[in-house]
Amino acid sequence: MSWKILDEDALSKIKKQKEFEDQTAKKLTPMYESAKNPIIKLFIHSIILDAMRHSDTYQMLIDLNSSALIGDESKAIGQKELAIHIEEEAQMLKQAKDISEILVDKKIKQLILNIL
Repeated sequence: MSWKILDEDALSKIKKQKEFEDQTAKKLTPMYESAKNPIIKLFIHSIILDAMRHSDTYQMLIDLNSSALIGDESKAIGQKELAIHIEEEAQMLKQAKDISEILVDKKIKQLILNIL
């Protein structure tokens, strides 16, 4: 099963966005490595990971649009893993919401709400 779903304009925009995400992660890496404050370091790290995840998603779209094939076995495994991940993500979000509801400090509560 192959996908050919993107026109050239959409594909071009996706490639540019992927490059932007890559550059963002690359630009933040030295800041992350030099950060002394563990909270700041973790915050920068989460931004880097987010940009890398976005870049990977854009790359997946690029690959699927060009020549990548998904066989029946891979498709079944992917669907199963996706279903498991969705269930786990829902549980994680519920737990984060539960934690946010017991927090009193507004600044700490906002950090937890950023997960949601």
